[in-house]
Amino acid sequence: KAGELSDHLLSLINDILDMSRIEAGKVELECKAFSLKKLGEHLYDMFAKTLEARSVHYEVKFEDMTVDYVKGDELRLSKVIINFLSNAVKFTKEGEITVTFRQMMLQNGKADLMICVHDTGIGMKTEFISRIFRPFEQEDASTAHNYGGSGLGMAIADSMVRLMNGQILVESEEGKGTEFSVYLS
Repeated sequence: KAGELSDHLLSLINDILDMSRIEAGKVELECKAFSLKKLGEHLYDMFAKTLEARSVHYEVKFEDMTVDYVKGDELRLSKVIINFLSNAVKFTKEGEITVTFRQMMLQNGKADLMICVHDTGIGMKTEFISRIFRPFEQEDASTAHNYGGSGLGMAIADSMVRLMNGQILVESEEGKGTEFSVYLS
C-alpha cells in the first residue's frame, strides 16, 4: 500500500512538472530515428500480463506499414500512447484493447502515421469528450474516486501531440468503448 501511494504521488508530481514545462514553453522535442516495431513490442510487453490475467484480449498490430524507422521524439510519443493505454486498461474490464500503427502516406521519404488505441471499456459521455483535454478534467467526481488519476494525463498528451504538429481524435460511446487516434505527419 505504501509503495502504491508513493508511485501515485511520484506520477502526480511528474504530471504537474510536465504541465508546467508545457505552459512555460520549455519542452524541446527530440528528433532522432527510432523503430516503430520496437515501440509496439515495448507497449505490448508493458500491459500484456495484466490484461491476460483479466482475460482481456490485447493486441498491438501494424497495418499498411512499409517503414519501420521514423524520426521523432520516441519517449514523448510513447508517453502519449502509454497514457491512452493506461486509461484503456483502467476502464476495460472485459473485451479487448488494440493498438494499431497505420501508415497513412509515404511521400519524399516521410511517413504520415496514425496510432490508434481502441478499447471496449465503459466509454464516455459525449459532452465529456469536448472537455477531455482540459487540465484536471474528469468525467465526474466518481471517476476520480473509483479509478484514480489527476486529470492531467490527457491535457499533457494533447499538448505533446500538438508540439509534434499532430492531432488526436477521440471517438467514444458510453458502455461500448473508446478510441484515441493520434495522427502525425
